[in-house]
Amino acid sequence: MINRVHYTAHSRMADLLSEHYNIFSLISRLGIPLGMGDHTIREVCEANGVDTDTFMYLVHFDLYPDLRETLTPDLAMIDVAQIISFLRGSHRYFLEVRLPDIGEALDVALEGAPHDIRVVVKHYFADYCKEVRNHMHYEDEVVFPYAEGLLRGEEGKRDYSITNFERHHDQVELKMHELKNLFLKYYTWEANLKLYNVLHDLYACGEELLNHNDIENQIFIPCIKVLEKSSSR
Repeated sequence: MINRVHYTAHSRMADLLSEHYNIFSLISRLGIPLGMGDHTIREVCEANGVDTDTFMYLVHFDLYPDLRETLTPDLAMIDVAQIISFLRGSHRYFLEVRLPDIGEALDVALEGAPHDIRVVVKHYFADYCKEVRNHMHYEDEVVFPYAEGLLRGEEGKRDYSITNFERHHDQVELKMHELKNLFLKYYTWEANLKLYNVLHDLYACGEELLNHNDIENQIFIPCIKVLEKSSSR
């Protein structure tokens, strides 16, 4: 039986982080600094301009992925502008930190490999990074401004809806699958410990991106669909 701890706004933020280190990614993308002492989650959120209900929703969404399908986002308790801010922060993390770090580690791990293998692997990784960058650029430049317009009370566009965005969503996962298969099925040169470490990071990054996509698919998109219906009345 899974032991589920239900955190509340009165729980200490430090306890939450100590027991679930993956929440560090959540607070970093919302701009919450460390050094919160014994303050509660509500106190820390309010001190940093973060909506507490939205934060708690994201916490339980992250901690219990098997329950995500049962969670229904409610505009009355979720600050959509905060979700957009979180997603933008996630984009900066992937594009400015996570993927560049993996790329640098991959370069080091491939130093002893034959030239043709290095070229193929780097090409696949560059293609993957390009796909992620294009996808996130589309969100930053098209999807999020559209959603922010709806939040300001503007009417939805006749030639665009959030369903256009849903159709863009699967290519990144396909590219990651191709990159993993390149190593698992076709990499014939002797792998070193550094390369195995890179593979671990690739898989972890893939899981982080799936989690990111779940937040978009199961929180952001449903909220925007509600706003679209409201704006068309």
